[in-house]
Amino acid sequence: MPKIDHQQLLTFCNQLLSTGGMSQVDADLVANLLVKGELRGYAGHGVIRVNPYLNWIKDGTYQVTEQPAIEREGKLTAVVDGKHYIGQVAAHFAMELAIKKAKAHGAGIVCLRRAGHTGRLADYMEMATDHGMIGMAAACVGSAVTALYGGMQPVAGTNPIAFGIPARGGKQIILDLATASMSMGEIQTRVRNQQPIPEGVMLDGHGNPTTDFNAFRGPPRGVFTAFGGHKGSGIALITEILGGLLSGNGMGKLYWDNRGHGVNGLFLQAIAVEEFQELETFYDKVDELIGFIKSTKCAPGFSEILLPGESGRRREAKNKLAGVDIEAPTWANLTALAAELGVKDVPAPL
Repeated sequence: MPKIDHQQLLTFCNQLLSTGGMSQVDADLVANLLVKGELRGYAGHGVIRVNPYLNWIKDGTYQVTEQPAIEREGKLTAVVDGKHYIGQVAAHFAMELAIKKAKAHGAGIVCLRRAGHTGRLADYMEMATDHGMIGMAAACVGSAVTALYGGMQPVAGTNPIAFGIPARGGKQIILDLATASMSMGEIQTRVRNQQPIPEGVMLDGHGNPTTDFNAFRGPPRGVFTAFGGHKGSGIALITEILGGLLSGNGMGKLYWDNRGHGVNGLFLQAIAVEEFQELETFYDKVDELIGFIKSTKCAPGFSEILLPGESGRRREAKNKLAGVDIEAPTWANLTALAAELGVKDVPAPL
């Protein structure tokens, strides 16, 4: 598994994306988010995505001659049509609009439809917290692989839900989780690395629990389960409604049944804390809460209680110093892509 300097990796991915069909501005944004995913330990949302993104540009799945546009707008709300553009660019545009509305009116809610793969919702939650705002998001990822509680047929995707709470000193609380028992990116990473998939994540095509990905694939094809039984199943349903139906993107199952690329629909919200109290007062209260949590007694086998987003930031700091481990097949694909595109500045592993 090669270890790559993160700055060199960023430059390399930027060159691949811009040479492969993205504008330089878009390549800057997407490369930064993919490398950030690697730094934080989320390889499924990291540089492995470079190749499929460029393939989608090549085959027309991504409509790079279009631009995301506001289709419907109110004082606090908007609907953005992603026009099958690059997902992160469309989502960034939509979240910036939500933040702008929150600055002007206290809250902003923007639904995004017909966007490409938008990546980690955590990135858009951090946009809100950077402005001293609370962020909320839900996504319908344009697929159907997850059954609801008690079912054995797919209804939703691995649809994530996310929240962002601003705090001082880079201690913002960022919760981003798939409503399936495990995210697709993590499952794919485990399959590539021949690592076991835990119990409770999949059913085979006959409705039986399985940890064998081949049994899941079938035929007949199985399903993923929602996390947390009926509770997580209910949240998965809400993400399908907010990200899919409210946005106008439609049910993810429609794209899946047509064997199309997963077209993302997002619900994005920014809430200005200062509409409720002084921001510094809120920061004081969050500091107090974090301090209290950190002072509580740990359960056996644990040495510390980590808050959502904290472990990822620690991994990022470590990986910036030591370099980022890239999966060998991913690195081979990227170097082959560089040769194909004529990108010569391939980083040497550390």
